[in-house]
Amino acid sequence: MKKRGGGVGDAGGGSGRAPEFKKKQRLGGKGLSLEAFVDAKKLKPVVTASQIRKQREAYQNSKKVNKYRKTLKHLAEEGHEFKPRVPLDMDAETSGQDVSEPITKEHKEKRSSSASEREHPSIETDEEIKEKDQVGGHGKKSGKGRRPKPPSQLERLRSEYEKKKQEEEEVRKEKQALFEEQQAAREKAKKERKEAQNKFRKFTGKGQPVMRHRMEHLLESIQRDMKR
Repeated sequence: MKKRGGGVGDAGGGSGRAPEFKKKQRLGGKGLSLEAFVDAKKLKPVVTASQIRKQREAYQNSKKVNKYRKTLKHLAEEGHEFKPRVPLDMDAETSGQDVSEPITKEHKEKRSSSASEREHPSIETDEEIKEKDQVGGHGKKSGKGRRPKPPSQLERLRSEYEKKKQEEEEVRKEKQALFEEQQAAREKAKKERKEAQNKFRKFTGKGQPVMRHRMEHLLESIQRDMKR
C-alpha cells in the first residue's frame, strides 16, 4: 500500500511541473545569463540598407572622378586644351592621384599678352612677310610632313554603323528584287494556266472540243521539251 501511495505522489508531482515547463518554452525558454547578455551587447551593429547604399554611391562617385582625371591627363598629353568645369581638388583624398597645379601669375600674364596681341596686332616687316611666305603663308609649315589626326572612337563606331546599315540596305534591296521577280513569274504562270483552261473549256456547236487549242497546247509542250 505504501508503494502505491508513493507512486501516486510522484505522478502528481510530475504533472505539476509539466505546465511550468511548457510555459517557459512558450515564453522563449530559459532567460539569458549575465555573461551571455554582456557578450550580446558587445556584438557589432548590423549594417543597414541605407549604409550599404551610401557606401555604393561613394564608390561610384570616386570611380567617376578617377575616370575624369584620367581623361584630362590623356587630353593634356595629346596637347588638347581643356578647361574643366569642376575643380580638380575635389575629393582628392579618395582618388589617390596628383591634382593639377593652379593657374599661376605667369599663365595669367601670358593670357593677357595674347589677348592684347589679338586686339592690337603688330605691324609686320617685309622680312617677316617673306619668311611666312616661304614657310607656308601663316607662319606654320605646310601640312606635308604632318601626320593626320586619327579618328576618335565615336567616329569609328559611327562609320562602322553606317557601313553595316548600308550593307543591310543592299541585302534588303536584293531580296526585294528577287521576291518581286518570283512574284511576277508566279503571276505570269497563273495567267497562262487560266488562259489554257479557258481554251480547253470551249466547245463547238455540236458539243465537241475545239481541236485548234488542243494542237497549240501540244506544240507548245513539244517546243518546251526541245529547249530543255
